[in-house]
Amino acid sequence: MTHPQEEPAGLDPAQALGRWRGFAEYCREGYPWEVEDYLTDIAIRSALEKTLTEASSDPRTLALRSTLSEVDASLRDAFTKEAFPRTLVEKWWIRNVPEYASREFCKEFEKVYRISITPKSMFDTDLNAMARKIESGTPAREVYTYAKSNMWYVTKEPALLFRACILLTPLDRRKRRTLWSWANGELADSELATVFDSPESPDEQTPQR
Repeated sequence: MTHPQEEPAGLDPAQALGRWRGFAEYCREGYPWEVEDYLTDIAIRSALEKTLTEASSDPRTLALRSTLSEVDASLRDAFTKEAFPRTLVEKWWIRNVPEYASREFCKEFEKVYRISITPKSMFDTDLNAMARKIESGTPAREVYTYAKSNMWYVTKEPALLFRACILLTPLDRRKRRTLWSWANGELADSELATVFDSPESPDEQTPQR
């Protein structure tokens, strides 16, 4: 991986703005995804800036620009760590990085860029709680369903729940497919249990910390 690049994101301005708003929320809570996801989000912000600048005479651009300014303002308090000082100050979303993020992201970012970010996130808080339940002897799939039924932060979206579960426990391909379908609401808890409790594919319950 290289320095975050300015690349077209392939989204219309409204979609790009929605994605950027979601990115801002995640950063304020402690970015939980991988560095590759982060770079995509940064590229989206750059593409959005370019699009709105080129279409500045369009009346619809004024509303989008106003909303973008609000989202940027909500993010910048958590996005103050200067990491790439050769980047223009005006392009702060490339020049700076979050002050804090999930520990997996922090480890990956430091490995790639030699830049240390404080490991702190709501994602890790839930991940730690789930790991403690598994370590106490609760079957992994019961921990998954408990978090989902109690609407923990890791259940904010299906992909995030899936990420939490596979970080906690090593799963074979069959279980991963089942877990993904369950996280997306395509399978009931009982169907998840049928696969995870089957003798042909014993449940792996050792947390990966």
